[in-house]
Amino acid sequence: MTNHQLTTLFLALALALALALISLLAFGAGALARRLRQPPVVGEVLLGVLSGPTLLGDGAGGDGTGHGPEPAQAASSSGRSARPAPPDCRAVRRRRSPSSSTPVV
Repeated sequence: MTNHQLTTLFLALALALALALISLLAFGAGALARRLRQPPVVGEVLLGVLSGPTLLGDGAGGDGTGHGPEPAQAASSSGRSARPAPPDCRAVRRRRSPSSSTPVV
């Protein structure tokens, strides 16, 4: 096997193990919720909420918070303004429908 094939195989196995682990944890959280007389989806959602920042902490923002860069930082790095321009209200014309007095946009 070539190095590329081994890397692909390793990544596929790692993905399969991660999905199996998430599925088992979700099943367990659902069973715990059922035991507490709640729908299973409550436990599964809570598991997702609690594990989300842990799983995405380093990948999303780089600062460990999982929130990504601040809007001003993102805008300055992309060369855009941090605040979007307000809509041009003059561009919207209102006309009256002949059958009613309600304006049609």
